[in-house]
Amino acid sequence: MLLAQFNVELADSQTKAVVESLAQAKRNFDVGVATITDTNEAQAKYDQIVAQEIATKNDYDNKVTALRAIIGRFPKELKPVGPGLIPVPPNPDNLQYWVERSRTDNLNVRVADKNFEIATLQIDRAKAGHYPTLDLVASYGYINSAGASISLGFSNYSTQGIIGVNLAVPIYQGGFVNSKVREAIALQDNARQNVEVARRAALFNAQTGFTGVNSAAASVKANEQAVSSAQVAYESNRLGQEVGVRTNLDVLNTQQNVFQARRDLAQAYFNYLIGVLRLKSAIGTLSEQDLEEVNRRLQG
Repeated sequence: MLLAQFNVELADSQTKAVVESLAQAKRNFDVGVATITDTNEAQAKYDQIVAQEIATKNDYDNKVTALRAIIGRFPKELKPVGPGLIPVPPNPDNLQYWVERSRTDNLNVRVADKNFEIATLQIDRAKAGHYPTLDLVASYGYINSAGASISLGFSNYSTQGIIGVNLAVPIYQGGFVNSKVREAIALQDNARQNVEVARRAALFNAQTGFTGVNSAAASVKANEQAVSSAQVAYESNRLGQEVGVRTNLDVLNTQQNVFQARRDLAQAYFNYLIGVLRLKSAIGTLSEQDLEEVNRRLQG
């Protein structure tokens, strides 16, 4: 959602920049210092950017609608990534640590383990159908003996209490107990398989999360340098156009590179933030404080 909003803002600024280039190309053609080719190239680039802007805004509208379905209202303006975000590797920067934590502390793994324990207890419960049962039984009654005694002016009330034990010895129930035992064993096997599936998924998420955070942290640094390099190239081509050694298309292409580099940098920032949350989720430690920490990294 944040990335979609950034892409809309980037598309708007890119459109404005291309409009200026198109207007300059037309002015240069009108005064005879540029060819019609420069104007056509600028027009083609403008049409391409407008098409991209429409697609970007449509994608943003779809994400706003999806977010509204989750939170029940239209979201306000979202905060972009704040300046000065310095990505760091996972702490500790050790894959084995995160893998081991995921195998034991992952929420899905813990749920699967508990379900397996319950399934195991259900086997013992089913087998207990073969065992005799001894129940304590008791009753208490209150009796009012009416009739002739009423005419004599008094009533006969009595109470009765019974307590005892009831022994039940199962003989044969048509294989009912054995079928329940087999069913419980089958459910235990299914629960055991679910535990293995959950552990494998947790292991995969921990591995991809760990490498994803490290990769995103390195990607942020690389894309920051790419933005600086693209901006220098753009400024150089603008200067080259002024002295006649670069064409309008060269300027437009390098300008496109600048916006692409900025978009890639934003994507790297968001990949890093989401990667950190996913890694903590893989080991079952994701908490509200982690979300608040991400929110603090957004500029308001």
